[in-house]
Amino acid sequence: MRESSSVALQGRRARSPLLISRENFALPTTQTLTFTTLNKRSHCNCAVVDSSGKIPNGVMAGTAASFGHFDQCLDITVDGDAFHGKFCNLELWLKDLPRPSPNAADVIEDSESVLTFFYDNGYWLQLFPARLGVCIPSTCSREDLQKMAAKASQELQMSANVTSCQVKEPIAFSKEQLVVLGILGVVLLLTVVGTALDALCKQDVKHTSTFGGRLAVSLASFSLVRNTRALFFRSEHAAGPLEALNGIRVVSCFWIVLGHIYFLTDLSTYIRFTSLTKLQVLFKDFLFTLVENFTLPVDTFFFITGLLLAYNQTRRCLQTNSRISIWSMISTVFHRYWRTTPAFALATALFVLMPAFGSGPMWEDVLGLASENCRLRWWSNLLYFSNYLSYSKMCMLHSWFLSLNMQYFVVGLPLALLMFKSPRVTLVIVAALVVASCLVTGMVTYINDLPPAMLMMTARWSKAKQLLNMVYYLPFTHFGPFAVGLCFGYALPTAKVPRFGKVTLTVGWLVAAVLCGSAVFVAYPFRRSDPSFHPLLSAVYAGCHRTIWTVGIAWVTLLCATRQGGLVGELLSSSIMTPLSRLSYLVFLLHPVPIYVHVASVRESFQLDHYYMCTLYFGILVTSILMAYVAYVTVEAPFGALEKLLQSPSESAAGRIATPLPTHCPEPQQPQQQHRADGWRSPQRTAAAATSAAVNGGSSTGIIANAKLSESSHL
Repeated sequence: MRESSSVALQGRRARSPLLISRENFALPTTQTLTFTTLNKRSHCNCAVVDSSGKIPNGVMAGTAASFGHFDQCLDITVDGDAFHGKFCNLELWLKDLPRPSPNAADVIEDSESVLTFFYDNGYWLQLFPARLGVCIPSTCSREDLQKMAAKASQELQMSANVTSCQVKEPIAFSKEQLVVLGILGVVLLLTVVGTALDALCKQDVKHTSTFGGRLAVSLASFSLVRNTRALFFRSEHAAGPLEALNGIRVVSCFWIVLGHIYFLTDLSTYIRFTSLTKLQVLFKDFLFTLVENFTLPVDTFFFITGLLLAYNQTRRCLQTNSRISIWSMISTVFHRYWRTTPAFALATALFVLMPAFGSGPMWEDVLGLASENCRLRWWSNLLYFSNYLSYSKMCMLHSWFLSLNMQYFVVGLPLALLMFKSPRVTLVIVAALVVASCLVTGMVTYINDLPPAMLMMTARWSKAKQLLNMVYYLPFTHFGPFAVGLCFGYALPTAKVPRFGKVTLTVGWLVAAVLCGSAVFVAYPFRRSDPSFHPLLSAVYAGCHRTIWTVGIAWVTLLCATRQGGLVGELLSSSIMTPLSRLSYLVFLLHPVPIYVHVASVRESFQLDHYYMCTLYFGILVTSILMAYVAYVTVEAPFGALEKLLQSPSESAAGRIATPLPTHCPEPQQPQQQHRADGWRSPQRTAAAATSAAVNGGSSTGIIANAKLSESSHL
């Protein structure tokens, strides 16, 4: 028996494709000579072998990648330019493992068997492929390695795929990248000239009707000194009814960055960590639901958009006695587009440029598709259409929010004006749309058996990707938060809110905490794949939790607007929140850049733990704020100033009243200019307050009146 087994084993070895030879694999002549050369040169041979990945430590703990030595491989040179080292990524996937029962004990009798381990961890073994860095001569093609890997993996019942190959070569820019570099060069030149002009002029550059005066003012708009001063300027009377929105925006933005530290890139990039079995701990971590459910702050932004849109349009109607023209609506939409698009275009340009400025084992795998999508579909961002593209084709995965936010703004503008004309009819229409959006979201979730929210650590990652395309990116999902903001923005200048007693305040805070807490943590049983979490309950949560969350945020905003927010209101309205809020839009736009660069340039595996991720979070956050500052003083603030030069004085004054905030705070203005009524600063109580009082029967109604705002001028 042993002899026959030995003979069979020898025969199996003889047929094994793991032994690459002329008998089972024929290399082209060039590659054969290359391997012959490697065999003759021991140092080069050792370098090639040493640069390739080996079986890593901790495989049983979930370590799935061995990157090898990327830089050493690329530095290999033989006979001058005969050939160089080429680094390739090889992925090995296990074939589908049958799971007739969720419990291994029902299938495998010996609980101590290694088969039990593989059975229990079969999901993770299929979710994360084994990745091996392979160093080969540059004369070998990716297809050659793919053929060898395919033959070698057959015996192991695995599938092999060479995802990318890289060689050391000088930077070569594509046509698109050259265009981007040219545009950025022009912006840099304007910044230098504008800063120099602002510094050399002994007196402020005045706006005149002459061409030279307009040109000087336009160039001075790019001054670093002027824009930096404007960023940090805060008037003595800055506190206004909506000042707390600054803090809400900052907290929401920082929360999203934290979530993206864990989940921005594809879940397969987690192979850069060792001990991936620790991911199972995250399923059981109740508090980690707060991090994983990081998409809820996005709905806070939709709430703010609706609030400011209705608030500004209602105040404008009060001041102009409801005289709103089509041209003013077009002007408002144009203002919105002008303020959001330059920074949006900058972020898109950076994604096009990123592949040329770095390297790493996963560089092409992480940045290749992201950059290619932006190269091919940059127009979808400028047209605010990207949320209708699929997950795999979208330029910048977070661009869907900006597109949907613009779409809500365009649709919400006539609703806001109609709400002032016919409040009851409009409220009925909006309420019906909210109910419809909740029902559609729940039905799509239930019919397609989708996760109830964008939970990345779900045991059904493939379903989570479907959720993105079928629910998360689409308008009906987030209309509830936007509608709550729309109604709340109308009520701010028109409704009367009394001073609440301590009991009412306490109950209100408790209710708000319960609403927000349930919106976040009810998803916890689903994360654990709890069978008690019925699909119908999942559908109800999917349809309602975003609107429920926003109602809690609306309560906080109401108390802060009426000076009843206490310590929370003081923190959200603190002076530090003013510049951070002005940068929050840019932080949201640009923070994926350092995240992608970090993940793509990783050369060694890291220990997966919250300490490392939190340390990385603060580093990415600070980097993003610095990038946002540079973008603010060179792009956002200058283009905001240029818009004012294109407007006549009457249009500029009307714009200060009528134009709502885009996804960022307004640019500061000079101290002598009138405060811009955008909801972030205290609007002057002129005709608006008087008209509001008249509309409400002559009494001091309206939240603005009750807040006892002081008259103040803007920056």
